[in-house]
Amino acid sequence: MNLTTMTEFITNIGNYHWSVWVSLIIFIGFGVRGYERGMARELIGLGFLVLSFTVAWLFYIDLSGHPIITWMSLSLQSNMAIAFGVIFVLVEAAKMVLYKVIAMASKISEPCTLNKSFLVGFLLIATAVFNYYIDVIFDFNFIEIMATSNFFHSMTSFAIMFFAFIGFFVTLSKLFKRPISTSYPCFLSAFIQGILNTLSALDDKLNATNISGGDNYIFGAIIGLIKGFAFIILMILILQSIDTISQGYFWAESQSSLGVFQDVVTSIKLELSQHLLFIKND
Repeated sequence: MNLTTMTEFITNIGNYHWSVWVSLIIFIGFGVRGYERGMARELIGLGFLVLSFTVAWLFYIDLSGHPIITWMSLSLQSNMAIAFGVIFVLVEAAKMVLYKVIAMASKISEPCTLNKSFLVGFLLIATAVFNYYIDVIFDFNFIEIMATSNFFHSMTSFAIMFFAFIGFFVTLSKLFKRPISTSYPCFLSAFIQGILNTLSALDDKLNATNISGGDNYIFGAIIGLIKGFAFIILMILILQSIDTISQGYFWAESQSSLGVFQDVVTSIKLELSQHLLFIKND
């Protein structure tokens, strides 16, 4: 390759639209990550990707009418597209949190170290549930005097219930002589140990720790590229359906530069528009 050809090659690369670079980085990133994780883990990840898509498909219409979406005063189609994207991202984020929790739990050998943290978390969740479904406490006159707005009503109710639950569990721990501490024996040791054992088993399954080999990593890279391709296609479909983005000059430029990704989107839009109401079939 002579100097002129090399210069032309570099010039052509420099002329690529920014959207092409973003797409390539995402695509290659998924492939590299797939190679590092291996085929088994990537198949599990692909399953989670399908799950995220399914959950978003089932609930995006309901979320599109919620004030957290409609405050932007966009079209109904744009609201549905944003709602779909939000649900998809949240499910994927929940998957990442699940992996982190499982990884942390697999390294814990003493269940009592989580005793206080687990109990406080449980009490917070229980209090929130009771506070939402049971509003008997709002009938107490002293709360009406102390809290004059719905917000302070709710906060006061939550605080009273939370401390009531704490008092209840402290009484139980003293009654059964099982202290709420980080040393053994502790109040929730058996329960926490059961959860840790379950999470440890999940860690082995989700991370496919018993599978290795060259083919495992090669096929992992292939599945990673498939996931990356699907993610880019979904991203284009969502962005095309949001008015403030699709009507922008920068998006019109990027559409002509996305090449094979845009061709695939065009070929599947007609079919998908029958199932996903936010997709524009024009």
